[in-house]
Amino acid sequence: MADVPTVGLFLHASAVVVEGGAVLFLGHSTAGKSTIARLLGASLPVLADDAVFAARDADGGWRVVEGGFRFEDGDVFRRMDEIQRQVRQGAGIPLRGCFRLRKADDVKIEPLIPSDLARVLIDAVIEIDVQRKVDKYVKDQGIDLISVRKKWFRWVAEIARKYPGWMLYFTVTYDPCRLCELIKSELNKIF
Repeated sequence: MADVPTVGLFLHASAVVVEGGAVLFLGHSTAGKSTIARLLGASLPVLADDAVFAARDADGGWRVVEGGFRFEDGDVFRRMDEIQRQVRQGAGIPLRGCFRLRKADDVKIEPLIPSDLARVLIDAVIEIDVQRKVDKYVKDQGIDLISVRKKWFRWVAEIARKYPGWMLYFTVTYDPCRLCELIKSELNKIF
């Protein structure tokens, strides 16, 4: 059986850039990932509204790029390797933190412990459609799919231990500028 490629992973997430770092917004379909990106986009650069690709950089940190690109058959790992090479050379936005979204009547932010963040991240890995293409390509190349998934779990655990996570309860009627300030405030407590 062939070796597992050393690449990053796709996450079903939206992302904005806050003070030079990527902030991911995670949640099941209809949780508000695209909505939050659109709301915050008036004040912050939007990196992605549905999918990101995360890869480890040369210093052991994680960087993200927009992950909504399309693949041709057999192109998945070539494209992922290309992105990872770019990340190791400093491309992409350094990850700063992750927010799990929940729609609510009021806005509040609560910290997530790493194990809860890991659960949310693995959901984001498994839920994204492009991972099915990865699965098919892995099988077609004779690569052990279990080994690939174990790698995803290790990477998710590493991200969850290394970066802060929060639960963000939000409503679409909340002032986007105030929401930006709340998110920045939480990030500034850590960094």
